[in-house]
Amino acid sequence: MPVWTHDAFSLLSGSSSTFQPSELADGEKMMKSVVIAALFVCTAGTGAAFAGNKCDVPASEWQPREALQAKLESQGWKVRNIKSESGCYEAYAIDAKGKRVETMFDPKSLAPVGSDTDGDEG
Repeated sequence: MPVWTHDAFSLLSGSSSTFQPSELADGEKMMKSVVIAALFVCTAGTGAAFAGNKCDVPASEWQPREALQAKLESQGWKVRNIKSESGCYEAYAIDAKGKRVETMFDPKSLAPVGSDTDGDEG
């Protein structure tokens, strides 16, 4: 395995230490880990950003939460909680099939705009 006597750091710092190419491979692994972690962090918040784009309704046009609750209960849902999230209503409920759901609704039309269903319960 060749031994390199100069790398970018040693040229800048004036150091004449040597390193093996295998050290570079470890650095590349670390860099890949950093890049993967950065991508994960950047994409982690995109769900809320997409929901915000789906529900761009002025507050004066929102229907009351009770209207959404009545609509869902008439469809056989058992509503646990409704909150405002990223410009949408987010309902936590058990749907008519007995599955736990988290569904985003447009606050003006009360139409569903996104869902996170847990198929394990039921």
